[in-house]
Amino acid sequence: MNKLIGRQQDQKLVLNERGCIHFVDLANIYYLLCEAYLTTIFSKNKTEITVSKLLKEFENDLDSFGFFRINRNCIVNLRYISQVKTGKEPKVQLNSDLSFHLSKKRLIELRKRLKSFEGVI
Repeated sequence: MNKLIGRQQDQKLVLNERGCIHFVDLANIYYLLCEAYLTTIFSKNKTEITVSKLLKEFENDLDSFGFFRINRNCIVNLRYISQVKTGKEPKVQLNSDLSFHLSKKRLIELRKRLKSFEGVI
């Protein structure tokens, strides 16, 4: 598969949520969404975990594991992108039929990251 995505296997993200420690498989995370200093992690099994950690911190930790920040409030797992819409209002669509705004500044970088995957032309 992909070099970056392959690195997600057997990797876990440790999250502290109100006195509870969660161990979440990176491969199961769809996306992370930040609102007012709180970041919510959305996973394949419909679990939502909200932690008091800035998106920038997650961006630094997850970038080399196949995650990409598409705008000010959202980081997506590249393995779940099904479509990138360019044009006047760029969007990223995930396999889960969710769609997010893609910053025009981030579009060029996203294209480079997606092309670095093996088998992608």
